[in-house]
Amino acid sequence: MKNVRSAKEIEIQIKTSMGEIPPDLVLKGGHIVNTLTGEIYEGDVAIKDNRIVRTGDISDIYTTFSDLKTINCTDSYLLPGLIDSHLHTESTLMTPTNFTKVALPLGTTTVAVDPHEIGNVLGRSEERRVGKECRSRWSPYH
Repeated sequence: MKNVRSAKEIEIQIKTSMGEIPPDLVLKGGHIVNTLTGEIYEGDVAIKDNRIVRTGDISDIYTTFSDLKTINCTDSYLLPGLIDSHLHTESTLMTPTNFTKVALPLGTTTVAVDPHEIGNVLGRSEERRVGKECRSRWSPYH
């Protein structure tokens, strides 16, 4: 997954949000969790090129485009990936790979890892091994 979008990609996503281009996918009828305000409201989520382009009432998109790929999310809660901004993975007593297996299903998609204890206890070679494991599993460029 690349991190930088071109002007054309942004334009397509804006036009999709405005209902001029169909989304690739619609998550229909979920409970949308706004992690900024704490609100939970009913609505749909429109996605284009793996990015959320619109949430809430998208009835105009349904009217304009009849053949949309949808996933029924009734009784589901929809929220952005959670970020753990300070984590010592060694304190979990798990390898980065096993931590990922536990954290992802619970909604944590991003962590800022501070692995200093690995170096303190096991040395620089183990620090390098864990760094290599993290890059192979979590890198946005693989």
